[in-house]
Amino acid sequence: MTGASRALLSVFACLLLAGQALAAACPVPDAVAAKLAGRPALFVEEGGKWKEMSSRRKTTLPPGRTRFAYLFPSTDAGAMAIKFVNMRANNDYRATQVRIIRPGFSECGFVPLLRALYLIPRDFSGFGTTVDLAAYVSFHMAPRDQPAVLVGFHRTYPGPGNNCRRTDDVRSGNREQFLFEDRFTDIKVVTRDMRLVGQAVADGKFDPDDQVDAALQKYTRYAHIETQMRQYAGGRPSCIDFVLAGEPGASSRLWLNDLDLREASGRRPHTEPSWTITWLADSP
Repeated sequence: MTGASRALLSVFACLLLAGQALAAACPVPDAVAAKLAGRPALFVEEGGKWKEMSSRRKTTLPPGRTRFAYLFPSTDAGAMAIKFVNMRANNDYRATQVRIIRPGFSECGFVPLLRALYLIPRDFSGFGTTVDLAAYVSFHMAPRDQPAVLVGFHRTYPGPGNNCRRTDDVRSGNREQFLFEDRFTDIKVVTRDMRLVGQAVADGKFDPDDQVDAALQKYTRYAHIETQMRQYAGGRPSCIDFVLAGEPGASSRLWLNDLDLREASGRRPHTEPSWTITWLADSP
């Protein structure tokens, strides 16, 4: 098969995939999901069974790689940010890196076509690496630099109404949702602040690095910082599953941020669903 033929076949393959979210089978049994009656719930797998976690009290789990599944009502496709930290204990070093993990995404718009024409891998195989914490916060807070690793982490995906959008889109406020501190919920606030900051920079009265440095002080309480991202298809309910590695004796926080969830007013919810996890110490 010639290179031109391969490219043509890739074009057709991408066109078939464009605009469709990757839909994996939900690991939580249908009988368990049916009992939710439309409310969102986080489950953890223990001993081959799925147990619902409460967001109102700490959950204690054995350390090691642990599988979770989040079920939630959604009729449209979208993307979910999964933010996970270990809190610092007395002798822990503060985190200076952010672990970023993303499985394959089904992209939409012109992206699949361009990847096919130029024989660029679609990167459905996944993505996992680390990035400097300062670069991570700067990119998602007051983006000036565009680190290739973070640009590669984010993707164009089909959201509600099958509209294409970027997971790091600034205009929709998506980018700020990946922050662990000072997360904006109202895009009007984001737009206003960016306009004021831009004017202050032009007048020589403001250095964006000062804003990032101030924000970084709030991250010193974390010993480990990790961001994952999942794509979901609309369903009743929708479902994502992911794996976290629990460190023996660590105290952790987990936040789930649906980039496409809006209230009746059209605004993002003011709070993110969150859970506190205590990992048991190693057995003596």
